[in-house]
Amino acid sequence: MAFDLLIDLLCAQLNDAIDSLPRDGPWEKPSAIHPKDLKCLDLNRNVKKSATLRLKASEMMHFALYSPQLIAPLLYRHGQVALSHPMWKCWCKHVEYFSIMCQHRITETERLRLGVLILEHQSMMAAIPQYKGIIRPKHHFIEHASFEIKRHGPHRGWWCFAYEGYNQVVKKASRGSNFKNITKRVASKLAKRRALKIARGGRGSLQTRRV
Repeated sequence: MAFDLLIDLLCAQLNDAIDSLPRDGPWEKPSAIHPKDLKCLDLNRNVKKSATLRLKASEMMHFALYSPQLIAPLLYRHGQVALSHPMWKCWCKHVEYFSIMCQHRITETERLRLGVLILEHQSMMAAIPQYKGIIRPKHHFIEHASFEIKRHGPHRGWWCFAYEGYNQVVKKASRGSNFKNITKRVASKLAKRRALKIARGGRGSLQTRRV
């Protein structure tokens, strides 16, 4: 019960910080955080070593971009030790380079700066004992981000969020199945939906919202 109250308090503090964000900020304001979004306990209601925040992809992106702004005041209450913790500094470095990748336009100076920030972040990760063994292939792929921007332009022009959004359409199409052949059910329903849209004069293109 005490832990549940602590989670409720944490969510309330985060949501107050989210509400205080300017409407005309550089990024879309994050959605409110609810206690059910924080997965901190196992089935025996013991605190897990690795807690998770369950949000949709775009919601997580907006929360991450604003996270230093939202979380730093909470850490400040615990003193400078919390703000200078290697894990927190590593996360802030990650957000710093990620925010460049989310821009619609990226200058040559920013592109070069991105490459430096990524290498700095990876050096910081390597120096944290608790992060030993969690390095994944994506940590290598990200090293190519700066070069790929030069070849293809900002990542917003070719990232996968449109397909992430379309996953919701696929999920809704699967709910009406009897779960014996979900693939066929989804393909059939989406094909009929596309055909109906074209018959009504539409282009039949994917409908995704801007993130």
